[in-house]
Amino acid sequence: MGCTSCGAEPDAPDREAETRVGRRWIGCYLGYMALIGVGSRKSVPLLSVFLAIVLCSICSISPVQAQQSSPDAELEPAARTQEPAAHRQAPETAQTQSARAPYSGSSGFKARLGPTALALGPGFFVHGAGTFVAGDRRTGQRLLIAEAASLVAFLAAGSMLAATGASRKLVAVGLPIVATSVSLFMVGWFADIYGASTGGRDVTGTPQLARIDAELGYRYVYDPQFAYRNFIYARADLRVTRFRFSSSAWLGADDNNQRIRLDSAYRLWGRSMQRSTRDGSHTDLALGLTYHRYPDDGFAVYTPEWRVDGRLDLSHVGPSLRGAFVDGQLGYALELYAFEAASGGPDPFGMLLARFGFGVYFGDSALHTGEASIYYDHRHDDFAAGLGVRGIAGGFLGHLGLTAHRFFWPSWGAGLLIEGGSAIVAGLSLKYRLLEQGGTR
Repeated sequence: MGCTSCGAEPDAPDREAETRVGRRWIGCYLGYMALIGVGSRKSVPLLSVFLAIVLCSICSISPVQAQQSSPDAELEPAARTQEPAAHRQAPETAQTQSARAPYSGSSGFKARLGPTALALGPGFFVHGAGTFVAGDRRTGQRLLIAEAASLVAFLAAGSMLAATGASRKLVAVGLPIVATSVSLFMVGWFADIYGASTGGRDVTGTPQLARIDAELGYRYVYDPQFAYRNFIYARADLRVTRFRFSSSAWLGADDNNQRIRLDSAYRLWGRSMQRSTRDGSHTDLALGLTYHRYPDDGFAVYTPEWRVDGRLDLSHVGPSLRGAFVDGQLGYALELYAFEAASGGPDPFGMLLARFGFGVYFGDSALHTGEASIYYDHRHDDFAAGLGVRGIAGGFLGHLGLTAHRFFWPSWGAGLLIEGGSAIVAGLSLKYRLLEQGGTR
């Protein structure tokens, strides 16, 4: 019985099943590309994309039934009854632990070069291909459904804006949908690559939130339009129950330029000071006010904002995505420009706030934790501003960034920031946090 469940012979049917699934996904991809080509000739590429999504969905939702069978399913009922009590009790204990902590246990999916290559290449067009072939079929199907939803939302909102000439009455509705759908598309692709290449990792963030979280560092900004280059950066967060109060400052070291920011948030759902958990998922309602002063250039900018911040640990999507997360924000800001030489009140300009990122946790214990995230930020009022591209996207796109931090001791760590838009921003920071024991896990 032990040889049946762990010997080398059952691997051959598994390989044959994976080969059949791989051929099916390759067929989906070839059909996808064929439909794209035909649609381009007839000048209806949008219809071909829709048909390709339907084709891939049908193929993915009907997997080979033989693959879902396991060696344990072939055991006779009598043989199962004769197993030791400890063996019969193990699955129940694992399920109980999994219900308490969605990260516990091993996913059982092995990362292979083939699924990773599939996710990197064809997986850009057919999300979930890598995780599906790696063995996590349900996660692959969910990623494909998310891709289809993002494309449908993008086509609907983009068509509405194009048909109305980006009408001011509709742009406030259409732009958030476009930004969200594009970000969802890219995050789904990154998640597929992660799941296919790792199979899931048993790593989470710090179970407790820090009462005080502070940061002091250096920022370098290269913007050809301004003379500043070097900044001292400082930030401090204070958490009280479900509330967070934050302040940050960019102080020019070689130019008379200052950027001061005050921020507050209320946690609607997720980990708080009263509730510690290994799940980092949360939702916040946030208010902020930014004051950016350009005294040498004769103006200043006041920016009040309202937004929703959130994070979702991807272990809720599938076991092969454990150790990864997506985060983002969506809101609205009002830029008020005040010129020293001009009379009258400030000139107001509305600004969409949209930020979406994909990140991973890392660390070797509950206190020596860290995380890294790549993201797209749509806001244009910070130092990185928007990407300097030509064409229809010029002046619309935000900037890309990478942020990471690692606590080498329970209270002390380091942080890294890199952003690229019309300006390049890079910086290093020393981080401090004050953790409090307590809460319920």
